[in-house]
Amino acid sequence: MENLTFVPKIYDPAINPNPLASGFLTYGQLPVSPLYVSPLPLGPTTDIFDVPSLFATATQSAAGVTLNTNGSVFNGLVGYSLPLFIASGTKVPTGRTLSATANTGYAGFTNYTIDLTNVNPLNLGSITLTPVSPNFPILDHTQGFTLEFDLTVLQESSAAGRAGFSALIVSNDPSKSIELGFKEQGNGTDRVFAQNANFIGEGETSSLPLEISQTKTYRVSFTGNTYSLSANGVRILTGELRDYVFDPATSNPPFPGSANPYEAKNLIFFGDNTDQARAQFTLGQIAVLPVQRDLTPDLYDDYLASHPDLIQAFGYNLAAAKTHYENFGFKEGRAIDAFSEGEYIASYDDLINVYGYDPRVALPVFPPPEVNPTVVALGYDPTAVTEHYIRFGYGEGRSVTFQADEYLASHGDLIQAYGYNLTEAVRHFIVFGSKEGRSRDLFDANAYLNKYADLQTAFGGNLDAATRHFVEFGFAEGRSAV
Repeated sequence: MENLTFVPKIYDPAINPNPLASGFLTYGQLPVSPLYVSPLPLGPTTDIFDVPSLFATATQSAAGVTLNTNGSVFNGLVGYSLPLFIASGTKVPTGRTLSATANTGYAGFTNYTIDLTNVNPLNLGSITLTPVSPNFPILDHTQGFTLEFDLTVLQESSAAGRAGFSALIVSNDPSKSIELGFKEQGNGTDRVFAQNANFIGEGETSSLPLEISQTKTYRVSFTGNTYSLSANGVRILTGELRDYVFDPATSNPPFPGSANPYEAKNLIFFGDNTDQARAQFTLGQIAVLPVQRDLTPDLYDDYLASHPDLIQAFGYNLAAAKTHYENFGFKEGRAIDAFSEGEYIASYDDLINVYGYDPRVALPVFPPPEVNPTVVALGYDPTAVTEHYIRFGYGEGRSVTFQADEYLASHGDLIQAYGYNLTEAVRHFIVFGSKEGRSRDLFDANAYLNKYADLQTAFGGNLDAATRHFVEFGFAEGRSAV
């Protein structure tokens, strides 16, 4: 299995506003070559021109690179011969149109290019895509990854089923890919849709209010056979990865099948990749990260419970929690879920009696269909518990005092049964331990550290690390805290 590695940001305008400076990206049309492979009718003479690319007029700043993909008609070419252009080494216009339609042509940024020195000018099939950098990370969908980028779509115009700005991500398996189109509709009703595998119509479409002209951090996460898209940490789209069936010859202008971007492993593209649209956009930082957690509806209450100031401000208003995270919490780096429902229950006997502690209901051998599988697995209903804390517990001055690792470390039989499985430790105390009269915490981590010089050297004064060491190693080694 390929190992997923992560590198410094693919593009960081705060360090260098030139998106090509890091050596991971290039600018061009799809297939990222300064080539138009469909010759115009030959004239009486063949003139060779350098026509400025759209990148020449792009602006760069600490916010990112701003590119306008609205091509302009080029009328100065009397006769166009691709082989002569290649043979001369002259770069042909990239992102400019050679037709009367300004939408024609492609422009954007990607991690693939074409080495013109290895192109046979008499055989367009010799054109192949080549990674810009051998150090670009492997986009392994089986291990999972997140592609993060900042984007502002300033203007967008497109035909039905197309978008002026698209993000294409092809994993290490080209049959596991996704192309996302950003569509401008105005008044907070913009949307992002997943391009269907056959490029006919639109696939999944975001339903939450969206304004793509406002700068946002987008995250596209691949996990197995599925993808998800979040805007400022709030999930707006999810679905199945695609195996795109694309014929490059159908594009205007067309390009060789040997340079089909949808068949290139570990490819990313940001920009206008259709002959039926155009856009002006600012592309900011780009990074490949481990899979990131999004704020989804099932976590709105957890986000509230994790931050007392939000409980004071919003109470049990889940819609307000979602809006706060999207507009403020994501940028502040707030945790999505730092509240442990199980440890909250285990901290109070009355909560155990109300929300857990009935193994006949929580742990049936064959749970009937009406039993919530989450309740079955945990022994309590986390949604009800979180709501209790937000509505009542916080105001009553309650807090989480039960520590699962300390409970494990206090009972050797539990260490032998569960190891360092904190979820099982919580469930055991709620369902069995409290009824058995077991102590929540008999383990003195400070005494354990002070007793062993090697642990002091390894962990300093980190009591949590010392407790974990005892559970995972110390108990089996015969060590003790007394």
